[in-house]
Amino acid sequence: MNISIMYCLRNFSILFIYLFATFRAIACFPGNPEGYVSIVGISEYEKITFVRLQRQTYLWDDFFNPIFDLTIRGNHQKFESQFLLQSPALLNFNIIGRSIKIYVTPGDKISFLIRKSSSSRPEVVFNGQRSSNYNYGELYENRNFILNRKLIYTAQQSPDSFKLLIDDWYKNEIQLLRNFKLEHDDFSKSYYEYMLQDIGFRYASLLYSPFRKDKSLYKHVPDSYFLQSDRIFTTAKISQFSENAMDALASKYIFGYNNNNNIEENYFNVYKNIIKRFNGPTREYLLCNFFGILSKTQNENCLIFLSAHFDDANRYISDTNYIKYLERCNRNISKVGRAIPDSIALNTILVSYNGDTISMKQLLNLYTNKPLYIDLWASWCSACRIDIKNSAAAKAYFKKEDIQNIYLSLDKGSQAPDWKKASEMDGIIENQFIIVNEFSSKFIKYLGVKYLPRYIVLSKEHTVASYDAPRPNNAQFAELKKVFEAEAISGR
Repeated sequence: MNISIMYCLRNFSILFIYLFATFRAIACFPGNPEGYVSIVGISEYEKITFVRLQRQTYLWDDFFNPIFDLTIRGNHQKFESQFLLQSPALLNFNIIGRSIKIYVTPGDKISFLIRKSSSSRPEVVFNGQRSSNYNYGELYENRNFILNRKLIYTAQQSPDSFKLLIDDWYKNEIQLLRNFKLEHDDFSKSYYEYMLQDIGFRYASLLYSPFRKDKSLYKHVPDSYFLQSDRIFTTAKISQFSENAMDALASKYIFGYNNNNNIEENYFNVYKNIIKRFNGPTREYLLCNFFGILSKTQNENCLIFLSAHFDDANRYISDTNYIKYLERCNRNISKVGRAIPDSIALNTILVSYNGDTISMKQLLNLYTNKPLYIDLWASWCSACRIDIKNSAAAKAYFKKEDIQNIYLSLDKGSQAPDWKKASEMDGIIENQFIIVNEFSSKFIKYLGVKYLPRYIVLSKEHTVASYDAPRPNNAQFAELKKVFEAEAISGR
């Protein structure tokens, strides 16, 4: 009986705090100046100490360079902030374990509750002015988190059977969106139209996914296979890019142009088609993604093409974010074929698993005349550790070809115990180092590393062969072998 009373009191207190937060969202900022968004909330999780709101650029490798970034720090599991927004925007509402797309409008007054659910993932409930623009994003992300594994193409499927699966997903998702709109009067028309298009882009991206893995499959599907996705591209009016739009556009107009996903053989035609077919933001977006993708190849002709066309591409680009991105691609290309400068290597300090301190220069000297595969990882990076666990074939290949596999951790110094424990659990104690100053270190800044996992290939002469190499997992192992089989890397 006492336990039941305590449980009821706990739920009542949570409800009271939530209602108080809702009232506070409306009343705590008197007048709520024009253009400002007020957001307050509480969390049932002690470990959730901040909420991060971001708007991404969604360039090919620029996900961690947001054009809007606000971190709301919690105080005893309570969050409160007010910020200026000039126009409606899609933001990512990020907490530990969730990333929810929300449609935020100037003047919004929103409260939220991060509550425990039957699954291990926290649940977020929004309340207040135009809260349906927030709650739909929560429902969509949660629903598709469950479905994602079913929507991954495998070699055991035929493209036709895979298409039937995603056709059903597309029809169902569109119907759920329409039902949600009918049930919520405050659901924004702009957000509704955006999601109609974004679901379509995800459908198109999924439709092309088999051919990203095996280009020969193009020969075995009828023209009608792409009919629905072609309609989506024809009617699309892109005002705000999303990750789905990026994948879909790249799949069709870069990887899949002329039903040929080998862009190393097709790069000039891809470039001409983008210039001719598109204009405005869509052309800028595709050009930048094309240059970003191509700049990571080891094809010498591609790199020569890019170097010769940077100035030409800049004529079509006015967005400063895209201009900066192209400049960075150009800088990265200039590093290919060159050794890490001594000013970088001597001033990048590493600590080995056994506690020895050496410089990057000393580490390179230990492996004279041997190609290196450098794995940048961290104990907190789940994708890194999944790659490590699925890298048996790559490790066997490295051993056979006398390629040194070096692990450089970007854990913070205070996380050293976690780094060591993860190294032991994953069986990667050998050639294991932690980088002092992690993301602020000279080596990491020189290579422009902004996310993990990241892989670097150095040739036998220790020149940069790839500053963003294929991953060592089974899915990318074939591509990784091609990198090392290149004459410039193996030295053969």
